[in-house]
Amino acid sequence: MHETKVTGTKVTDHEAMANMKTKFMALWDGFSTDPNARVMVLAATNRSSEFDEPIMRRLPQAFEIGMPERKERAEILKVTLKGERVEPDIDYDHLARLCGGYTGSDIFELCKKAAYFPIREILEEERKWRPCPLSFI
Repeated sequence: MHETKVTGTKVTDHEAMANMKTKFMALWDGFSTDPNARVMVLAATNRSSEFDEPIMRRLPQAFEIGMPERKERAEILKVTLKGERVEPDIDYDHLARLCGGYTGSDIFELCKKAAYFPIREILEEERKWRPCPLSFI
């Protein structure tokens, strides 16, 4: 368990989270008591089962957005790769089929990782052909 020194006492991560949540809830309750407050709270999570119950009670509506279908994944790929240098004949539909079960965030991260492959290949080639320093001879 990670502990942090705060004003001479030890506060665990769990206690720090509980303190933060208490402060957050108090501020949130202030929104509903101020007639001039025009605040909209939008919450999003990938783990709705772990969402805090007191917070859920304060949210008047909940919408579940499922995993993207193949057609939606193809659109996510197009938006993510827009403006990037990609092959002109790229088959977004085929890539979307390969990404079954991926969220939009997963697809975005996949594209970022894929962008590094050419750099890795160049560095590997460079290492193969780099001359040995004289100290190794």
